[in-house]
Amino acid sequence: MTFRNGNWQLVSVCELAHVSSVYPEFAERTEWLDVARRRIEDHLELDFYADGCHYERSPSYHTMCLQALHMAALSADSGQRSLIDHPRLRQAHSWLAEMAHPAGWIPHLQDSHIVRPAELLLVGHHLYGVPEWKWLVERWMDADCIVDRLDWLGPRPDGTDPVEFFRTAPSVEPSGASTLLSRCGYAMLRQGREVDDLTTVVNLGPYVGHELEPHSHHAALDFVISGWGEPLAWEAGGPPSYDDPGYYTWYQAGRGHNSVALEGEPNSVERNTVVESFWSLGREDDDIVVAGTTGMSAHSAGDGGSWPGGSVSRRGVDVVAGRHDAFERRHRRRIVFVRSDPAYWLVEDELGDRPISSTWTIHGRSAWRTEDLAEGRVEDRTEGQVGDRTRNRQRYVSSAGPGLVVVPVETPVGVERGTGPARLPSSQVALEGDDADGAGNRLRERRACPDEYGTIHGLHLAYEHSTVRTVLVPFEHEAPEAGVEPTGDGPGSVNTAGLRGAGPDDAGQSHAGLSHAGPGGTGPGDAGYLNVRLAGVVDTLGPGSWTRIHDDGRTERARWDLDPERPDPPPGSVQTFPAITGRGLLAWWCLATDEGMTAELVTDRRSAVTLHGSPDGVATGPVTVNGVQVAAASERAQRVTLPSEGRWKIRIAWKVAGG
Repeated sequence: MTFRNGNWQLVSVCELAHVSSVYPEFAERTEWLDVARRRIEDHLELDFYADGCHYERSPSYHTMCLQALHMAALSADSGQRSLIDHPRLRQAHSWLAEMAHPAGWIPHLQDSHIVRPAELLLVGHHLYGVPEWKWLVERWMDADCIVDRLDWLGPRPDGTDPVEFFRTAPSVEPSGASTLLSRCGYAMLRQGREVDDLTTVVNLGPYVGHELEPHSHHAALDFVISGWGEPLAWEAGGPPSYDDPGYYTWYQAGRGHNSVALEGEPNSVERNTVVESFWSLGREDDDIVVAGTTGMSAHSAGDGGSWPGGSVSRRGVDVVAGRHDAFERRHRRRIVFVRSDPAYWLVEDELGDRPISSTWTIHGRSAWRTEDLAEGRVEDRTEGQVGDRTRNRQRYVSSAGPGLVVVPVETPVGVERGTGPARLPSSQVALEGDDADGAGNRLRERRACPDEYGTIHGLHLAYEHSTVRTVLVPFEHEAPEAGVEPTGDGPGSVNTAGLRGAGPDDAGQSHAGLSHAGPGGTGPGDAGYLNVRLAGVVDTLGPGSWTRIHDDGRTERARWDLDPERPDPPPGSVQTFPAITGRGLLAWWCLATDEGMTAELVTDRRSAVTLHGSPDGVATGPVTVNGVQVAAASERAQRVTLPSEGRWKIRIAWKVAGG
C-alpha cells in the first residue's frame, strides 16, 4: 500500500487497526495490524504538521482524522504498540485547544463545518490528563454529558476509572496568549479566554492541493473575528454539500472571505504564502517572563511551530504580516490588533508600487449601514446596491450588535453589498442575554442543536490604490465614535502626566515585511502615520510603531520589526518619550504612568539597552529585570544589560527629582 496524503487513507487504516483488535481470531489479523500500524505512523509523520494540525488545514477533516485515530488507539490491546505515545497524536488535541474561540467553537476554515472541540478534548484528557483541556471541557460541556461520554470510553490506558480520574484531576485555565502556528499557517490573536474577549484567526497558510478535490479555499491572508461569544467578521466556510451550486463561486472563492481580490482568477496553487512578521507585545503586570521565549522571525519558532509569549490581559498589541503571489501583483497584508481597551484592528494591504483596481471585502452577521462622517448623517443603503461613488468620508456599521465599525482610510471608488449563506456558531457558554432563570436551559439547547446555516452580509469596497488601510472597531451594543485621520507627523507633541513626545523616532527606518520607504517611496509607510481617536485615548500608528495617550496621562508604546544593528534614533530625529534603544533589540512595549514604567523587550543577543523613560525633572527609582533589582535610583536614562536573547520585563519606579 502506497502512502497518500489526505483523510481517506488514514481513516481506512485506522478502521483496519480497529477491526484487527476487535477480531483477534482472524488469521489475517497480524498482517492487517502490521499494515495499519505502519501506515498510521506514516500519516502521523507526514499528514500532521508539528503544531498538530492535519495536512488539509480544515478543522472538519482534522476532527474526522482525530476521531479515527481515537478509535485505533482506544481499541488496541496491551500487547500492541501504543499509538498514544506518538507526540503528533497528543499535539493534534493541542491544536484544537489553541484554535478554539472562548465560546467553544472553531471557525469553519477551508472546507469545514463549525467544529465544537469539547468531546475530542475530553477524549484527549482521558488519554493524557492535560489540566488545560479539562478546564475547557468543563466550560463547554454539561456535567452529565461528560459522565456519559467517559462511561462509553471505558477504563483509561492505565486501568483507572475514567469518571473518577476526571473528577479528581487538576484543572488549569489555558493561556490567553496570542500565538502563531507557523507550521499550518494560522495566527491566533487573543485578548484572553473569557467569552467577551476579542479573538482573531488569520489564514497565513498554503493552498493544499489534492488529486481528487482540494479542500483549500482561494483566499489568502483572510481573517475571522469574534467577540462577546458571536462572530463579528465571518466567512462562507464549507458548503452543505460538495454538489452545492455555490461551492466554487461562493464557498471556495475569495469573495466569500474577508480578503482582497484583484481582477482575474487567482493562481492559488502557486500563491506562495509567506509569514513575514509576528509579534505579541505587552503583558499582565504580575506576569514575570522567563528568559528564552523570544519571537524573532517566522523561522525561529520551536519544534511545535508556536511562538510563546503574549498577553493574558487586555493590554498590549499583536502584529502579523504576510504576503502571497496568487495575483498578478504581490499582496502584502499587515494586521495590527490593539488588545488594550478600547481595542481595534488596523488592516493594511499593499498591492505594489502603483495604483491598481482591487476589491476589499468583509462579511458580518447583520446588514451594513453607511454613516457620512462629513455631516454625521446616517443613510440606510439597500442590500445589493452597486456603484455608490460618493467622495465623502464614510464609515460602515453593523446594523446590530455585536458588530463592527469599518472605517476606510483611503476613499473607495465604489461600494457593493451582498449576502450569502454560511453556518453561524452557537455559543457553548452562557451569554449576557441569558437571564438567570432560563440561562441553563438555553445553554443546553444551544449545546444540543447543530450550528445552522444563516445569512452573512458582505461589504465590498472597490479601490484604485496601491495601499489600502482599514480600521475595524468592535462594539457590543452601540457603535462607538471613532476618529481616524492620516497624518505625516508621527506621534506628535503631547504633555500629559509629565510625559512628552515630539515626533517620530523611526524616520527612514526599514522594517521587515512592510517597509517605510520614506518620501517618494512606495511601501505602506509612505502614507505616513495614522491617528485613531476613541473614548479616552488617542492612538498613533506608524511603520513598526504604536503609541497610545490616555486621557488620564498614561502612555503606552510599542515598536516592532526593529533593525537590531541600529540601536539609536536616526540623526536629526527627535526622541519620543518613553523610548527604549540598544543594539540587539527586536521589539518592545511599555506602559508609563506618573508612578513608573513597565516594559517588555525582545532581544536577539546579550544587549545593553537604554530606557529613556523619564523626561526632564524626573529621576528614576530602583530598576528590576524579571523581578530582580539590578540598579538603584538614577537621574539619567537607565542603561541595563540583558544577558542573552529572550523576552525581558523591566520595571522602573519614578520619583520626583529632589524629592
